[in-house]
Amino acid sequence: MDFEIISNKFKSRAYANKEDFYADIQLMFDNAKKFYLNPLAIESAKSLEALFTRLKKEHDNGNGNGTSNGSNGVSGSAAKQQKQQQQYLNQN
Repeated sequence: MDFEIISNKFKSRAYANKEDFYADIQLMFDNAKKFYLNPLAIESAKSLEALFTRLKKEHDNGNGNGTSNGSNGVSGSAAKQQKQQQQYLNQN
């Protein structure tokens, strides 16, 4: 599982619910930690996983914007993708 596959499934609305989306994201992180040999790639996966886990928890606890302080801490295309994912999660 990788970002491209997740993005394509997301754009084509292939996810039946947010749990399916969450499962693919978690699988991507698990695969990165298991198969990447580069310590920097593993640390990056762990950092992204921590961010995703925090945002998921905030969303699931009713804070629909995904952040506790209104700042998401990301920029550029990552922010755009995060916004698209948040919109999808809010619909489900």
